[in-house]
Amino acid sequence: MLTLSLVSTLSLAAPLLPWPGSTGTPGAGTFAAGVLAAAVLATALLRRAPRPAFTLLWQVRVPLAALASFVACGAFWLGATLPAWLLVGAVVPLSIRVGSEQVRARRRVRFDGPHATLNVLTHNCGLHRSNPQRIADFLADSGADVIGVQEIEPAHALAFAEQLRVSHPHQAHFATGVDGVGILSRYPLRDARLERLGADHPYLLAEVETPFGDVRMVVFHPPASLAWRGAGHPAVRDLARLAREAVAAGPAIVMGDLNSTSATAAHDVFTSAGLVDAFAGVGQGTGVTFPVPFRYLGVPTPPFVRIDFVFMSPEFAPLLAEVGPPTSSDHLPLFATVARRREAREASDAGGDRQAS
Repeated sequence: MLTLSLVSTLSLAAPLLPWPGSTGTPGAGTFAAGVLAAAVLATALLRRAPRPAFTLLWQVRVPLAALASFVACGAFWLGATLPAWLLVGAVVPLSIRVGSEQVRARRRVRFDGPHATLNVLTHNCGLHRSNPQRIADFLADSGADVIGVQEIEPAHALAFAEQLRVSHPHQAHFATGVDGVGILSRYPLRDARLERLGADHPYLLAEVETPFGDVRMVVFHPPASLAWRGAGHPAVRDLARLAREAVAAGPAIVMGDLNSTSATAAHDVFTSAGLVDAFAGVGQGTGVTFPVPFRYLGVPTPPFVRIDFVFMSPEFAPLLAEVGPPTSSDHLPLFATVARRREAREASDAGGDRQAS
């Protein structure tokens, strides 16, 4: 990935290089070839990179670099050589920096142990606006052990059942559209159920039988009206109840599309109950997950709000949290690696020994 990052940067800078025999003024053909090469490489990065550290800066790095190249070319033509090279000089370290962050993030994933860590992912699948097969392909290759999905329709459920039958054979999904939710797991599920409380949208709960004991999974997706009604919305009371019950139940992961940012009452009810926001603890970059350009109402706005979350009970410690690449939904996926705390595991093992005796 770092190599591709460097190559794409060089392809963008190619029109600005003083080629032998040239007068120092870049030609339109060279400029177009550089931008085209960068676009091809950017597409390869976005479609093929497994679980990269896609921050907002990373997602918009190629258009920013292309814009810098275009402005630099104009500066060359106008004779402003110094500003042009300053722009190029800004693009190169930016690309190297983000590529290096990717490599470090992927190294962090490798050190997890098979019996103490859990890779989880939450993704709002975007209803009919998305491509179910493309999303299913991404989820199957994501490396996540347990996946929470929201806004799923029957087409998504069919794609998950077909394309994740090997990687995530244990599935519980209720594909009812905007309030549709699901859990896809490598490990057996038990007691999967919907709970309808005061708000319109249901919440999905299940026990996941992981190698280090049962973990309660909760997938939430409160109504969009929570975004403007705030603390007075019935969903805030629902979420507070779910959070308290998750903490009381023991090891728990609570995740989904909150339709609210971290500066709201909806987020506060989780942290007040003792749950930990994974991205707030160890996340890289801004963590923004919505909207994806051109996917929400056709608006070309890059992501600028963080409304998708993974929370965990005190038995877990976050190791890694990062935003994933575009999947065809209007949300970006959020990935987290969490570890069962040693003292919690020892207490659980001791309790099991006492029961056996």
